[in-house]
Amino acid sequence: MANVTLTARECRKKLLPSVCMRCGKPAVTTVEKTFLYYPSWLFFLSFWSVWGALVDAVTLSGAMTLDAPVCRRHRTHWATRTRVVAISTMTFVFLFVGVIWYLAAPQVKHDPDSSVDLCTGTLFASVAWFGLVLFFHITVIKAIRITPDLITLTQVHRDFVNALEEKRGVAADDKIPEEWIWDENGPRRVEWVWDESGPRRRRVPKSD
Repeated sequence: MANVTLTARECRKKLLPSVCMRCGKPAVTTVEKTFLYYPSWLFFLSFWSVWGALVDAVTLSGAMTLDAPVCRRHRTHWATRTRVVAISTMTFVFLFVGVIWYLAAPQVKHDPDSSVDLCTGTLFASVAWFGLVLFFHITVIKAIRITPDLITLTQVHRDFVNALEEKRGVAADDKIPEEWIWDENGPRRVEWVWDESGPRRRRVPKSD
């Protein structure tokens, strides 16, 4: 698997190649997916201040929507993972609350051996749930960087990256479409170019 950086224009204009982002096979459809990105340190900040983490998540997060090309097998790549994680999380929460209630209930007579077995089972269930969530988080196609102009995805198949680079090469030969941006000096033309560091915008020199 590889990382790939896409421009907002490629996502907005649906300029991605018809290659499955997950397995590299020919794509049969597209899935509209909104990618979100939050700095990793927000997770640790949430232990100190939940409200501070929420404020930073709103101000520092990024989002970008694109029509991801996928094959028939991977049409539910994101939906299946989201569904499994949500169901397993709710199951684990109910299990954990039930165990705490059972152990803390004064009207219930606890057998010491049964209590130990119950706690041990809950511990193993916690490890299994965490491993499942971690596995899905590592293997899912997700954003690792989002700016107003670019999005970087990870866990993308190499064949998709190669097809994208080939398509960009054809577009470069046909002249990459230009865009207008506005800054403190007024409107100016820019175009996207690709080099070893990835896509970037450069100013179009004035014609004589």
